[in-house]
Amino acid sequence: MVAILILLWALFSPWGAIRSYQLSKDLTQLEASKLELQDNNRQLKEEIDLLSNDPDYIEDIARKRHNLLKSNEIIYVFSNKNKSKQ
Repeated sequence: MVAILILLWALFSPWGAIRSYQLSKDLTQLEASKLELQDNNRQLKEEIDLLSNDPDYIEDIARKRHNLLKSNEIIYVFSNKNKSKQ
């Protein structure tokens, strides 16, 4: 009877095997999240560096994301409609 109580305590106590397993799973998930966040931080630092030091990058962003033009540029829009003969 005592052995059963010790076994149950070892499994289900706050320091038991089940709690240890759950903490191990949580740790694995947190480490994966940490790696993802570190990669995201690295990418953001690279972007900050480009925005701070690369005028061509800023121009590229302005053109692609905000459709800005230089003062001497004109946009021509061509339609891609194909007229088929029937």
